[in-house]
Amino acid sequence: MLTIVNGYYCNEGMLEKQYENFRALPPDLREKIEYCVTDDSTPEPYKRAWGDYLCGVDLKVFHGTGPDIAWNYAFARNVGCKHASNPFLLVTDIDHMVTEEFLRFLFAKLENGKFFRNDDGTINHRVLYKPSHRIRSIDGSRYKPHPDTYLCTKHFWCDILGYHDERFRGGYGGDYDHKERLMRRARIDYHSLDVPLYLWDRSDIADASTFNLDRKSTAQKKRVAYIRNDLMRRGMHDKGQAFMPPSEYKQVWGVEC
Repeated sequence: MLTIVNGYYCNEGMLEKQYENFRALPPDLREKIEYCVTDDSTPEPYKRAWGDYLCGVDLKVFHGTGPDIAWNYAFARNVGCKHASNPFLLVTDIDHMVTEEFLRFLFAKLENGKFFRNDDGTINHRVLYKPSHRIRSIDGSRYKPHPDTYLCTKHFWCDILGYHDERFRGGYGGDYDHKERLMRRARIDYHSLDVPLYLWDRSDIADASTFNLDRKSTAQKKRVAYIRNDLMRRGMHDKGQAFMPPSEYKQVWGVEC
């Protein structure tokens, strides 16, 4: 029913924690979950075997085979979304974890037709749900919602080709630029979920987030800054103008999705 999509880059400890969490879930929840992880060209491969027996749920793993392009999480997310087997996607960062409360709330809404439905009962692919907040592992406090987390249909993600402008790759937070322009182009309705995701702090798991990794060369930072400034000068950043995806990106999606 639900595919959880994560990008992975040197997050071995956090991935182990995700596996531990999935294994601890009740069987009736595990059987409804698929976990898609894309390794964004990690320099040293994950030391343990990738397998369902570790994860506890259906698992798909993809590895970037090209050069190590810094901060290419948009690509990693697109790969996971394309190959998801389920009709509904939770696209988020690897340091966000689902809880039993979150999943029971979500599956109840999906099964009784409360989510993603038009008045006539058909599926509405132009609806987006976002958790209203996160719970921090460090102190259990309520924290702001994540700007780049989405609960949507696979049809929606494929229809708009996900993150369609990869010129922002190379700088941390580039996925936020993608999100701003992608969402405006999609013209979808936002709805807030009253149940939170669980956020792991780097003080609890050192590799929970890649924010502290220095993958940004001076040239990369200048290039991303130039693109942002150029779009803003021309008034295109806020208008969500679409750009043709590069040929290498089209190969990810192919003809069918």
